[in-house]
Amino acid sequence: MVISSLAAMHAQPGIAHYSAAKAGLVAMVRVMAAEWAPHGVRVNTVHPTTTATPMALNDATYRTFRPDLDEPAREDFEEAARTLNRLPVALIEPADVTEAVLHLVADSGRHVTGTTMVIDAGARL
Repeated sequence: MVISSLAAMHAQPGIAHYSAAKAGLVAMVRVMAAEWAPHGVRVNTVHPTTTATPMALNDATYRTFRPDLDEPAREDFEEAARTLNRLPVALIEPADVTEAVLHLVADSGRHVTGTTMVIDAGARL
């Protein structure tokens, strides 16, 4: 199981390096899935949107999303981030990613390999 990012699936200005690295994981997983499937090994990627972790919840991210404010707070960031999703959420929770991973590694996902599971809150990217 590899955790990638929605950035691997959608072009977002300013993070070419991050998107390229995450997209590379997709190619690697697809090859690994093809090579290991005969041995019963499954390999998949999960692609979450903005998640409530320190990577997103920090002053630099707040300023990126709200350059109009001198000292934006989390609430200001969430107001802007909410516009990126069709579902009425600004961020997903780490538990949302965990649930997707659990499905893929459990018996319920026993026939899934070489796939990309997107958890995007209906992203408008």
